[in-house]
Amino acid sequence: MRMWSRVMSISFAVCAPFASAGAQNAVSPLATVYSDLSPRLCASERKAGAPSVQSGSYTCKGVGGVTIEVAGAPGSLRATLRRGAGPAAPPQAGPSRDLGDRVEWLGHRGAKGFEPEVAILRLTNAAAGAGGVVEILRVTENDICPAAFIDAASTPRPNEAVRRIAGEIAASFHCGVDNPQSLGPAATLARDASERHG
Repeated sequence: MRMWSRVMSISFAVCAPFASAGAQNAVSPLATVYSDLSPRLCASERKAGAPSVQSGSYTCKGVGGVTIEVAGAPGSLRATLRRGAGPAAPPQAGPSRDLGDRVEWLGHRGAKGFEPEVAILRLTNAAAGAGGVVEILRVTENDICPAAFIDAASTPRPNEAVRRIAGEIAASFHCGVDNPQSLGPAATLARDASERHG
């Protein structure tokens, strides 16, 4: 698969905008919505006979027909995103990591409702303290795939970087063609773990 050179062009000293002027204009209307990911809020969505919330296995509703299946024990949770009957994204997070309490979705509002283009997950590690890794996944009608991993502790202005990269991913990243990239050592570890479980 091709390397996504625009992601790799980030400077760790200055997070310059990723997209060209044309690409920025194309993704500027992206709207933001959130969905819950905590077991307490997703508990009512479990099917009869499903494992209990305490077991760390439950399903949350995302947006645009995406569901998030969470499995594992606290401290080592995995989330699998799936849209309809399409292929699921590789499990996210993994050993020594937990998930944030919600998913951020960027996309467009239309006559049929909100259409997600990107999902943003926070992968936390209580033992490592503040920071963690932000994962950005590309969401299309037929596919969901990891696109970028960002080390929040080592990336200057991480929130700004996440939004810039997410907008560029929505405009130009192609699942199955472009390789997911990483910024920072913790992000590289998270990316490699995702690829091993893909």
